[in-house]
Amino acid sequence: MKRILSLVFILLTMSVITFAGRMPKEINYSSDKLSLSKNDEMLYDGKLYTGKVVLDEMGYVNFKDGHLDGKTFLDNDKVKLSLNIVNGKLEGDFIMKGFASGSDIDTLTNFEGGVIKAYIASIGSENYNLTFDSNGNANGTYKDNDIDETLNYK
Repeated sequence: MKRILSLVFILLTMSVITFAGRMPKEINYSSDKLSLSKNDEMLYDGKLYTGKVVLDEMGYVNFKDGHLDGKTFLDNDKVKLSLNIVNGKLEGDFIMKGFASGSDIDTLTNFEGGVIKAYIASIGSENYNLTFDSNGNANGTYKDNDIDETLNYK
């Protein structure tokens, strides 16, 4: 019986030591263990952080090795923001809605591997509907409703 208890004690001690040094996969932004490095990298207890930082009811930000990586979502009374970063590059839809400089903003920008593919936006009286070719050239339309002007891009 003593051998079994000794073995259980050793296993429990090893698992406490093993798991004590691990970073949490999710943490609240108000944690006193979070900080920024001189290079603006997210640190947890002095080490590059990998995981999700929760911004209370406003949203969350994901990090990998101290850098933005994964989905980010922010929603408060001024702005709604949604984006995804994969290996340091924007990927998929970057959505921003809000109010700034006296104008309503509603944009959707689509990225593939960090390269812009489409931009659809309504910013005040201006409307954009653009796609981008492999050279980065815009195709589509820009319209300003205030002056009833439309420009076509090819």
